[in-house]
Amino acid sequence: MPAKLMVTVTASLLLLAMLSRLASAEIINVPDDYPTIQEAIEAAGEGDEVVVAEGEYFENINYNGKAITIRSADPEDPEVVANTIINGGATGSVVTCESGEGPDTVLSGFVITNGNSTRGGGMYNWQSSPTVSHCTFIGNSAEYDGGGMCNCAIDPHEASPTVTDCIFIENWAGHHGGGMCNWVEVPGENGFIAAGSRADDCVDGVRVRVSHPIVTGCTFRQNVAGSGGGMFSWWNNPTVTDCSFEGNTATYEGGGMGISCDWWGGVTTVTNCTFSGNTGSEGGAMSNDLSSPTVTNCTFTGNFATHGGGMFNSGGDPTVTDCTFTENSATVGGGMYSEYQSGPTVTNCILWCDVGAEIHDESGSSSALTYCDIQGGYEGEGNIDADPLFVDPESGDVHLQPGSPCIDAADNFAVPPDEYDLDEDGDTDEPVPVDLDGEPRFVNDPCTEDTGSGEPPIVDMGAYEFQPPCPCDLDCDGEVVTADLLYLLGAWGTPDGDVDGDGDTDTADLLSLLAAWGECP
Repeated sequence: MPAKLMVTVTASLLLLAMLSRLASAEIINVPDDYPTIQEAIEAAGEGDEVVVAEGEYFENINYNGKAITIRSADPEDPEVVANTIINGGATGSVVTCESGEGPDTVLSGFVITNGNSTRGGGMYNWQSSPTVSHCTFIGNSAEYDGGGMCNCAIDPHEASPTVTDCIFIENWAGHHGGGMCNWVEVPGENGFIAAGSRADDCVDGVRVRVSHPIVTGCTFRQNVAGSGGGMFSWWNNPTVTDCSFEGNTATYEGGGMGISCDWWGGVTTVTNCTFSGNTGSEGGAMSNDLSSPTVTNCTFTGNFATHGGGMFNSGGDPTVTDCTFTENSATVGGGMYSEYQSGPTVTNCILWCDVGAEIHDESGSSSALTYCDIQGGYEGEGNIDADPLFVDPESGDVHLQPGSPCIDAADNFAVPPDEYDLDEDGDTDEPVPVDLDGEPRFVNDPCTEDTGSGEPPIVDMGAYEFQPPCPCDLDCDGEVVTADLLYLLGAWGTPDGDVDGDGDTDTADLLSLLAAWGECP
């Protein structure tokens, strides 16, 4: 047989074998088919599912490089998840991926507890990128990094898991990342630049293939570590979206989140997240050490630190847009503290009622604030110093009340586009940004004068866009009647009568007004 034909036949046979294997993927039940999860893993083939019945399983499992799914009976049922427990018995990581596992390796719907290891007490992902969802990591510990989960690699390898709808609670790490630690060791002249070393060790000119964990819809609560109580990332560029960081503690930097040395491989993004009640020496909520993350639509409330109750910046240039800082406390820099030539760019934000001064710059740092509401005032275009009129700041509700000076007062050009599909319409190209509630930005309040920058409708300051209770009441008299109709018709083809936020007064606005006819609710 000619060599070329032999290669073709061999490739065809391999393809047929693979398709046959996929078609015959099996469901393996624990404990019906195998008494332990690990035995089921050993018996599973590529693409198989291991379905684990409710109960507590005392074992430490290792995927051994297999692209299989291990799940509870119903990962989306919180009661089922709460009753399906993998207990590591404090004898190592509860779950391990250390053989280059990829996104087809799936863990879903478990309580992961009582893991104890050097790194990754709950789950250890070494140069592996599995998919993890609907899991609760509770009461795990690590001597060094990642009490709940550790995602780590040596350059040029990656550890880029996708972690969705998970809870990290009461995990502990001696060094970094009580809830989660993401790090890459980088080859240096004398071995490795070890993860967790001083940020000064981020050597200029070194470029690495860093990891990119994707963390979405997760809660980090009451985790403890030396740095990064909730999460710590070193030479990583995680994308963190729709997450909450509550009551986490760090001895040193980043009570909620600590980021160190992120910029050589890309940009860390933190979007639509809340930081409340976190404590750290430097950065109660967030610490950026030689890092320049992009932070959008986030709230920083009731966090505490010695320096930077809300945010601490050291030698980096973070971009902070559409965020709210309030009720944070620090000896210096209650809202934000910057040192060592940091240059944060802060736009469309509210910094109000923070203890220890809203903004403090030291050691050659220079914060650039525009179109922000800063208590005590701050130089910069569009900045104001006026009570933002939060709904209930003492209980953490920092939505804007009617009449807030922050309504229609920010900069349209600073609002990031819908780069991460925040409105979940499946399209990341359309510039349709939303606020922390998922409500549209660029909503006009007809009862508020436009004082911001751009063509109407003008965006609001802070994490939440004010949604007028009666947007069709164009003359603000409490009812939608003939006067409003005449106003809308007179504004036809311009933004002045726009009630649906598309920037134009057209048939859609007319239909909305007619549907709202009568007294406002």
